[in-house]
Amino acid sequence: MKQRITYLVHDSEAGVDPSRLNVTHDSLTIYRLDAAKEHRLTLGLAEMPHEVVFAPSMTRKNLWLLFKDSHELRIRWASQKIHTTVSPFLSRTSPGLHVFFTPRKDSTADQLCPLLKEVFSNDLKCSSLKDSFSTPPILSDQFSMSAAYQYYHLLPSLGDLVSYIQQKCCSPDDPRCHLRATSLLSAASLDIDFDAISHAVTLTAFWDHIGYGALGSETVSRLGPTDSVEVGVLSNEKPTEPEELTLSGFLTVLGEDTKPSQAHAPFFRPEHPLTAPPDPTLFSFPSRHQPLRTLQTFKTSFDQPTGLHPKLSLTFPRAALTPPNPSCHLHAYFTLPSALFVDKYQFSDPLSLSSHHLKALHALSGATDLEAPDWVIPTWGSAALFEL
Repeated sequence: MKQRITYLVHDSEAGVDPSRLNVTHDSLTIYRLDAAKEHRLTLGLAEMPHEVVFAPSMTRKNLWLLFKDSHELRIRWASQKIHTTVSPFLSRTSPGLHVFFTPRKDSTADQLCPLLKEVFSNDLKCSSLKDSFSTPPILSDQFSMSAAYQYYHLLPSLGDLVSYIQQKCCSPDDPRCHLRATSLLSAASLDIDFDAISHAVTLTAFWDHIGYGALGSETVSRLGPTDSVEVGVLSNEKPTEPEELTLSGFLTVLGEDTKPSQAHAPFFRPEHPLTAPPDPTLFSFPSRHQPLRTLQTFKTSFDQPTGLHPKLSLTFPRAALTPPNPSCHLHAYFTLPSALFVDKYQFSDPLSLSSHHLKALHALSGATDLEAPDWVIPTWGSAALFEL
């Protein structure tokens, strides 16, 4: 098991003060540091628990078996609460639970929906892979390796997941494991990734601010003598190239280092070995996500009265409509529950699109039946990509 914990300070001008860090042989304590936090845990498939639980329907539900039947499984969850981002953790997804799944060729993945309901919420509208998941369209050969199935549910909390981890993964006499699971209740986002090539499960949680306890500090420690735990405390610097991000700060490998050491680019590329020179330094790397130079906001509202054909209006400041580069185009991506759907026929007329300041409906998948009532639709809903 490998852990990588990254703290990104919000005040980049102040940088990282090493006096706020205290390193011992097996732990690192951070005192009153205004920072965001990413915690990444990587488990080999052989390290996953093999517990087998039988549902009332006698369907075997087991996470290890699900991963064995998966070519690719990616689960994304984002909180409904407003939260800030900091470079390089800029990627966002709409609030709720997103599942992208590609089964092995000889797998039916019958256990996927029962497991999702047990782990995340029994309220999920998920009966089977065939009925409840949608099939995303392939818009380009470049993206032909994208997931075969998609699912979405507006899940407000990770409470059921926390209970699942505490009951299935934590020992009853291990309070640290229970406490770490409870911390997910305040996370801004959570990613769970698996692919058949790496045979590894990666869990990545993000908090936009550290929640300090009564002692005004947070301590990171190893769970066992064989655990690999890397901790980076970093701040953003002015990049030399516009398409790059530049960071500086300190890296500590618990169990090896006795003081904070230099952080460098391979910290974000864990396949490279880590070294620890004595002084902090700068490093740069390309990023597919870029921070906005100025804070931009937009408003959404339904035109009143809504009636049976509600119209959603997006209002942007005029300054936000100037692209940072001529090749950039403004898009809106929607994940709509089955009670709402897009009438694709209304968006096939160029004049209708132009009257609503839309250029094109590039992709639409999922439930789009104009006549069927919601209670007979088994699919989770629909996804649509518009160019504005």
